[in-house]
Amino acid sequence: MKYFTVFCALLVGTWAYAQETKSTKKIYTVRTQQNQTYQGELISENEQEMQLKDLGGVNITILKSQIKRIEIDEVSITTHKKVWLQTPNRTRYLLTPTGFGLKKKEGYYQNVYFFLNNFNYGLTDHVSLGGGVEVISLFAGSPIFFLMPKLSLPISPKWNAAGGLLYMNMLGKYNPLGRGFGIGYGVLTYGTENTNITAGLGYGFYDREWTKRPIFTLSGTVRLSNRVALVSENWVIPDGGAEQYFVSYGARFMWRKLAFDVAFIRNPLLFDDTFYLGVPFLDLVVKF
Repeated sequence: MKYFTVFCALLVGTWAYAQETKSTKKIYTVRTQQNQTYQGELISENEQEMQLKDLGGVNITILKSQIKRIEIDEVSITTHKKVWLQTPNRTRYLLTPTGFGLKKKEGYYQNVYFFLNNFNYGLTDHVSLGGGVEVISLFAGSPIFFLMPKLSLPISPKWNAAGGLLYMNMLGKYNPLGRGFGIGYGVLTYGTENTNITAGLGYGFYDREWTKRPIFTLSGTVRLSNRVALVSENWVIPDGGAEQYFVSYGARFMWRKLAFDVAFIRNPLLFDDTFYLGVPFLDLVVKF
């Protein structure tokens, strides 16, 4: 229990000193045929030209006949007037979801430990569907697959809720009855996409039988810069008459369409003697 309390306190304390998002804007990056690059907000546009206001407040006019490529990014303006690109993985911490949802036609691919592969795609601005497969079982002839429908509901600028299901099953001779298992969950997130904290509750099930005691999660992230954020994901899992605590801490490294997590997962009973820092956790997210 002490590890769970310490890491939660550390996350909240760091959050208090983090730069907060002041506003969000769409920034256009325009590359010309002469390999010049311009960035700024779109002010006006017609058939011949487009006009941008760069981050210094200067207006720039660009002829469309000279444009080679245009990229549009949603960025955050911090209280210290720094510009951060949108985090590529705002809907998830390490494994557990946040209250934020994917937008319609937005998606990402996630690889965990090189073996777990999944895709998530926004069907609407509030409904997404994910699915994936575990590689070793796939090549063994009895693939473990999983499905992850999710409903996200924005409540206010700082509050977001979501609910969904993680369903897992196995095909082939090792699961002749085809019985699946998983978790039904609900989460509530407070904060922005850059800095937030989420409380979650879920019930596990196996072949139509639900657990009588819930799983609790408390997770959060603190963005430190355009490229780096801290991430913590913590579980309280019922184990007979007691609970098992799993605490994680790590860092997220971000680029325009890519996020890479390096973290450690600790449990006082299982890992203290063998892994002092915890069991390493690695995952990669590619946004599309």
